[in-house]
Amino acid sequence: MNYVFPDGFYYNISGYERIYHIHNEKTGGTSLNYIFLSQGGESGEEVYSQMLKTKGWCVISNDKIFVGWNKFLIEKGYYFYAFSHIPTHMLKIPSNTFTVTCLRDPINRFISNYKEYLTYKTKNIKHPALKHRNKFYGGSFKDYMLSVPRKLLLGQLYMFSESFNIDEAYEKIRSCSYFFFTEQFSAGINDLSSKTGLPLKTIHARKSSIENNSISDEDKIILRELLEPEYFLMNKLKNAMEHSC
Repeated sequence: MNYVFPDGFYYNISGYERIYHIHNEKTGGTSLNYIFLSQGGESGEEVYSQMLKTKGWCVISNDKIFVGWNKFLIEKGYYFYAFSHIPTHMLKIPSNTFTVTCLRDPINRFISNYKEYLTYKTKNIKHPALKHRNKFYGGSFKDYMLSVPRKLLLGQLYMFSESFNIDEAYEKIRSCSYFFFTEQFSAGINDLSSKTGLPLKTIHARKSSIENNSISDEDKIILRELLEPEYFLMNKLKNAMEHSC
């Protein structure tokens, strides 16, 4: 598919030419996408739906170009807002891009990810996640958490370091234009609105219908140990935020 954009094309968003969301799975990222996708004046959810049906995952809402998951277009930089789950070490984000990422308590994030997988599986929803995760599901949560590869288990750490290096991930997250935590989502959106000069309003999307009753306290203790590197990273980031206030 060929894409043609005018020379010198860019937006001016408080001095930045575009916004890119480094989307960690199950951190409230879909809600964040809807919020930004609504900046063209249409419903963010509707723009997202249009994007899913469009070849190249690129749509225009009034005068704003939105891109999802398309590595080529994300690296080209011709958009108002873009997002993807592509790890930062696999992507060349253009200069003068406002980068934002949202992080979440590792245990809650992993359980939410698992619940979403079960929702797709039980409702027979065709989704790419089923294809590469079915082989890790042996019938229980414990089977799943002990079988998934590290890049899925420690997804937030891997997003910013291919070698799972905590210091490297810490520096990359700190170098983002803005980062915040799901647990303070509304406050984060208010800060983002101030920093970007955009009228951002908090919304919440995608609640799983699968409950946590299949996950025992013993499983959570094991999971906490498996996720220790991410907890170390999160605590380091929170300490840095507290000392910068």
